Amino acid sequence: MKDAYQVRVHVIEARQLKGSDDHPSVNPITKIRLRAGDGRDAVDKTQYTRKEHATNSVLWDETKIFQEEFSREQFKSAKLELDVEDDHGFFSNTVIGGAQFDLMAVYEYRSHEIYGRWVALMREGSGSTIQGYLRVSITVLKEGDQPKIHSATDLDEDGADNDLVIGMPDIDTETYKLIIKMYRVELAPYGFTNKPALQVRVRFGSTEMRTAIARPSYEAGLNDELLLAVFLPTLTDRIKIDVINTRDDGAVLWSGALVVRIDGAFGPELQVCTSPVPPLHLRCTSAAPPLH
Repeated sequence: MKDAYQVRVHVIEARQLKGSDDHPSVNPITKIRLRAGDGRDAVDKTQYTRKEHATNSVLWDETKIFQEEFSREQFKSAKLELDVEDDHGFFSNTVIGGAQFDLMAVYEYRSHEIYGRWVALMREGSGSTIQGYLRVSITVLKEGDQPKIHSATDLDEDGADNDLVIGMPDIDTETYKLIIKMYRVELAPYGFTNKPALQVRVRFGSTEMRTAIARPSYEAGLNDELLLAVFLPTLTDRIKIDVINTRDDGAVLWSGALVVRIDGAFGPELQVCTSPVPPLHLRCTSAAPPLH
């Protein structure tokens, strides 16, 4: 006897995908493969996301659905394989890294789902070296089960940067320092009752730092330096920045984010990162020596 199942795979995004020395950027595509059982009754189905070009981070936001019937023994052996591949066009794809899930294990989660979780991508032959990160939701429903309804904000990134879906093997980590230098903030003098007392809040992963509070002004010279510890490998590659008004209960006047390449090859070179719109100009640099 077989039961009908629906397997939903929401491939959300990938970050820090590793390329080769010759080609640091990749053309990522995610291969979703569902396998169960052996012999004539074996299930082996594959779907793909779209291909992106010359990048190491990608937002797919694509949902793939499998409708299958499994016997009890097939369901016990059913696996979902997610491989992020580098698409070479007419030539064979190469696997950047992948992750594997047992359908029975996912089904036993609350609401029969793993929702908006990050997983580290590993590749055979690369030991415990992480090849990138993939964020996914996986839902396994048996006929008669009702899916959980999520709100539009359930996938917000806050707090998700360190939330991996499975326990990882022992991974050697190194600690570096990321120096964030703030120079100046300029605001248009409109919509304020009083001049704002500006402060910049910087968040990197679960670490948060703030500059000193500037004197009330629409043009504040900060000249401040923040030092953040960075543990490699790390999940996040985004520096989140808020300009706040401390005279108005910390009201956020501007928010943005910068993507910083974090590949372990920190050097003494300077990266100048300017926000796409005012009011913030940010210079960030990473020191070569690790912290001990």
